[in-house]
Amino acid sequence: MAVACPQPGESQLDQRGRDSSLPAPMIPKRDKMVNFRVSNEEYMFYRQVCAANGLHNFSELARLAIRHFAAPDHGRALIVSEVRDIQARMQVLAAEVEHLVQKVDHPSGALQE
Repeated sequence: MAVACPQPGESQLDQRGRDSSLPAPMIPKRDKMVNFRVSNEEYMFYRQVCAANGLHNFSELARLAIRHFAAPDHGRALIVSEVRDIQARMQVLAAEVEHLVQKVDHPSGALQE
């Protein structure tokens, strides 16, 4: 059985679907390993996160998450946004509670404004 060699300009995919005609990317040597356990639900969720974000494995996801939390602002912009959203919702709820109090205090429908 003859194996066709790629012509110049053609790509040759290896077993992992990578183009073997391109030089391998330089990946820094990693000689330390970190292990942790997750539940089955977490595992399935993280697999979906990896797939949706084009990550090749959990190690990439873990490194990104660690870098995010190790960043100087530690996700401050996201937290500030979440707090503002919660504050806005609380204002809406406070107005609704006030409206309900008025209805209870004046059940005949004669609301005071």
